[in-house]
Amino acid sequence: MARTKNVNRPEPSHRYAEEREEEEDEEEEESEEEEDAVDPDASEGDGDGMDEDEDMPDDFDTVDLSSLTPEDYARYRNANQYERARDSAERRFWTDFQRRVYEFAYPESRNFVQHQPISWARVNQIEGYEGLYQQMSRAGLADIVTLSQRYNPQAIRQFYATLHVAADRSSITWMTGYHRLSVTKAQIEQILGFPPGDGLARVHDEPPLSLELQSTFYRPQADHPTQIHIGKVDGLFTLPGVVNRLLRKSILPRAGNPDEIRPPVWNILQHIFTGVRFDIVHCILEEMARSAAELQKSIYFAPYIMKIILAEFDYMGALTVSLKGYTPREKQRIYHPEDAQRFFEQQQQQPQQQGELGGQFQQAGDQQPQWPPQGFVPEGQGVPPHFFDTMLQRMDSLTTSFSEFQVEMRTGFQTFGTQFSAFDSRLTQVETLQGQHTDTLSQIQAHQVQHDEMFTGLRTRQIQHGHGLHQLQQASRPPVYRRRSRGGDGGSSSGLPPQS
Repeated sequence: MARTKNVNRPEPSHRYAEEREEEEDEEEEESEEEEDAVDPDASEGDGDGMDEDEDMPDDFDTVDLSSLTPEDYARYRNANQYERARDSAERRFWTDFQRRVYEFAYPESRNFVQHQPISWARVNQIEGYEGLYQQMSRAGLADIVTLSQRYNPQAIRQFYATLHVAADRSSITWMTGYHRLSVTKAQIEQILGFPPGDGLARVHDEPPLSLELQSTFYRPQADHPTQIHIGKVDGLFTLPGVVNRLLRKSILPRAGNPDEIRPPVWNILQHIFTGVRFDIVHCILEEMARSAAELQKSIYFAPYIMKIILAEFDYMGALTVSLKGYTPREKQRIYHPEDAQRFFEQQQQQPQQQGELGGQFQQAGDQQPQWPPQGFVPEGQGVPPHFFDTMLQRMDSLTTSFSEFQVEMRTGFQTFGTQFSAFDSRLTQVETLQGQHTDTLSQIQAHQVQHDEMFTGLRTRQIQHGHGLHQLQQASRPPVYRRRSRGGDGGSSSGLPPQS
């Protein structure tokens, strides 16, 4: 059973990336993204994402994924695999079809679109950007663009291969490790720090923003050195250009074609700069669903997904990928501050969008943004702008950093404990071998004493044997007779016995 954290979740907090991105590095990253880009309209179609299909395919175990058309592949992926019996021999997947999707659609070569967190403390110091934080806060996006969550690539690949998004985008289900996990849309809002979105506009369901409204985000042609084309980044006012970049690196990640703006980015820009909130998590889940149902070259939302996994499961894998921060490029600052002032003046004069979208914006007419933003205090007069916001953000950053430090320390201690246990086991083996060595040495010494005793006994016997041999030799010699000298006794001196 999964070890879940279903109660008392901490309030989301984010760490701010302080690393500045130079213009050359940014352009190089854009070039690399273009190499990995797919059809620019691939993720912008009218597909239904992960909606359940009434006619569920019956050949999941035999279908050749490489032979499917994009429409058929989406139909197979849209089917809820968790309504089927669990049949995968590999426990990381609910069905064998998910395992085959993992191996086919999410290999190691499939790249991740890297999110880039922003530091409001640094952006607020740039002349002309002081009001950007208020604009993003009104839309509920100020915190999420600061999220700097490390992640594990394998966990994200498994997430997408096993992902099912409910047709009404009210929940998601996936596999982490050997466990099936689910969260509701409301839980995701709490985990990621978004305001509740129920009842708000859904940007994917809105009509495309009219060209007339899109044109209000561009400078007058007379003020721009090159021809302006609606739908391109070139010619945008500075603040919409920066927000477009933030969206590409946060809730609407994109790979390739960095010079184009596509739906629903236009609608979101309109929401942000008119102060009309929209359902952010519905937007993210819709993008996740479409990404999972399409064979794209890149993987999106890795930091958000990892944060959701960590909130729902005691994941112990290594978080190996960190994020690089984003700071607006130098060449984007040449229009400040007059550029921002003119943009807001032009926004206040924009025509109304017809239909549902226009009705929403028309209702928000009293909330049209002013410049400078309300509450803005010029430098040197009273409290610096966003002083307390910056302090709170830094406190959130420290809290997140401390939490990540705790996780790293716990992982480190567990690793150390495992290594220490292995070392203790080896030390015991060494002590056992040392005892065996001591016993063997004692036996050798005892054998040496026995050998010395045996050698001494043998030497003694050898000496005794030598004496006995000498005596035997003496005893075996014949007697020697000496001849008597001729004399009065008439004896013989020849040494022979006398003859009779």
